[in-house]
Amino acid sequence: MVICGNYVSNEVEVYTAAANAESVRVALSLAARRRWAGAVTDVNSAFTLAPMDEAEIKYGITVPKVVVEAGVVPPSTAYLVDRVFYGLREAPRLWGSFRDKRVHRARLMVEGQECMFLQMETDPAVWRLVPCDNHNNTLALMVIYVDDVMMLAPENIIKEIYEWLTVGVEGDEGWKCSPMEWIGKAPVRYLGMDIRRKDSALTSFHVSQGSYVGELLKGYPAEAARPSQVPATKDAMPSLDDFDEEEGPEQGSPDPVQVKQAQRIAGELLWLVTRTRPDIGYATAHVCAAALKNPAAATRLGKMVVRYLAATPTWGLTYNGVGEPVEAYSDASFAPQGDRSFGCITTATYGGFAAWRMTKQPTVVLSAAEAELVELVNASQQAAGLQAWVEEAAPEESGKPLILRVDNTAACGLATTSPGSWKTRHLKVKARHLRFETNEGRIRVVHTPGEVQAADMGTKPVPVARLVDLRKLWGMCSAEDFEDDEEEVIVRLFGEDEATVAKVDEIYYKDVGE
Repeated sequence: MVICGNYVSNEVEVYTAAANAESVRVALSLAARRRWAGAVTDVNSAFTLAPMDEAEIKYGITVPKVVVEAGVVPPSTAYLVDRVFYGLREAPRLWGSFRDKRVHRARLMVEGQECMFLQMETDPAVWRLVPCDNHNNTLALMVIYVDDVMMLAPENIIKEIYEWLTVGVEGDEGWKCSPMEWIGKAPVRYLGMDIRRKDSALTSFHVSQGSYVGELLKGYPAEAARPSQVPATKDAMPSLDDFDEEEGPEQGSPDPVQVKQAQRIAGELLWLVTRTRPDIGYATAHVCAAALKNPAAATRLGKMVVRYLAATPTWGLTYNGVGEPVEAYSDASFAPQGDRSFGCITTATYGGFAAWRMTKQPTVVLSAAEAELVELVNASQQAAGLQAWVEEAAPEESGKPLILRVDNTAACGLATTSPGSWKTRHLKVKARHLRFETNEGRIRVVHTPGEVQAADMGTKPVPVARLVDLRKLWGMCSAEDFEDDEEEVIVRLFGEDEATVAKVDEIYYKDVGE
């Protein structure tokens, strides 16, 4: 039964916490680190389980006329709604509040000890299962998106959580949920991502969006028939005039139909970029930038990205749990078209990339060092957020320095204790926070050669050979390769002078320098 809540004129609170893609990726990194299993379920008819006690507005529903004519109820009968109906705008908030209260008061017996769920401060949609007498020992993670639940833990603990969800305990009735789906080599859908897992020498998770790409390609049959090995080339990029706001509007207004088409393809690609496909981030950023100014150019570039997706439909990110707790990379392309520089920042947790951003810098800078410094500062902010997440979920990681990797020696000097020259004195203000944190030992800025600089993928169009190397640095592979037990998995373990490259059954080293 559905109620037409859209007719309510009063403003009501509708917000409820929901997991984001970054939290899912960090959670998978931690699960791989601890060699946990994973499973997904959803609560059936979740909204209708929540009472209306906290609703700001009380609703009544009248009985259908046919019921009155049948003599079942008297005319003008109305019933007070005491459970949430689908269609109410505040339904997500009421369900979220009801759901969180039950999780808060939960008490589970796990391996002979009483345990409880703690809601994370860094993401209220993620819950840690901890012993009641030791809140620093995370036994499991439960990630919730509205009524979809992902559980990450050893198999026996996942079964205990699922039993609590469905059966409940004395005085706490369970919910009817879908059968639990274990994350394995067959994909499990969660938050728009296809998640896979395999367990050999390393426990690995793989996230991709092959099913979404398959549906997307149906709308572009011409592009699907002409696969491309790269998402963009220099010749395919829109020109400066196509998205330079300072040049003013072009002659005449763009065709609204073309604008709509450009915005459509931009939205389709953004859904991929924000979840599993950082390899198309640079091109997609330019599609979005040119969509209103020159929609024809944006659409042309967007269709080239679609051709690339046709060649790599099931590619995605791998999480092996091997690497530093938090490690950020930054890179910048200095004034590639004579105006604002383009930068990329990305942060890996336990070697798996969890967050990234590719965009034009907000201001025009005067040198490559300044462009790199801007991105380095941005990377420190992004990484600090993920560091807080990791330290809350895994308190044993607290106190470890945040590692920032940049391939520009001048930016390294500005961010540490190097005095620099009078020409760069004005940049020291921008770098002051980094210098302070570096001196305190909370941040370590490391010069990383360009050939192993992962952020290079988001700053320029790259040829096929370079793209292949960059995808390895990002831990990207196809779902088919991931399912193959003999697949070679690249794992970054940067020390002072080495990177570790791990296979499933052997580990060997290669020098990369600092």
